[in-house]
Amino acid sequence: LRSARAPAISMQNKVDILDKVEQLQVLTAVSQAGLLSKLERSKTLSKLEAAGALSTVEKILPLADKFGAISLLKNVVNVSPSVLTAGAAALALAPPAIIALVPDSNGALIAAQAASVPLFLAPAASLFFASKLLKVIQGD
Repeated sequence: LRSARAPAISMQNKVDILDKVEQLQVLTAVSQAGLLSKLERSKTLSKLEAAGALSTVEKILPLADKFGAISLLKNVVNVSPSVLTAGAAALALAPPAIIALVPDSNGALIAAQAASVPLFLAPAASLFFASKLLKVIQGD
């Protein structure tokens, strides 16, 4: 029986699209051409245009090229999903530890205990979701 996944295509001259985008500074070119501003003016993506998001992103694109955002993204995508899952678990265990270790002697400490729950669980949930997404992206 064949696996559900399509076999990988072997190419001798493999071109990494993200490397090419970074090398050619496509993000800066998109910014200089004003493509996102034109989309905004044409009302193609109404909710994003109403917020002015496209023109704002357009201004940031050259910075993404300058600081190597694509390389950073590639490095993040190559991280093992288990690393993110471990980070999520560590963050999820912090609130119970804080609640157990911080005394209930006054209102400020109780408030700190309560504040620790969303403070740690929101990033934990984000890391957990990112680990699952990364697992899908990496094909695991």
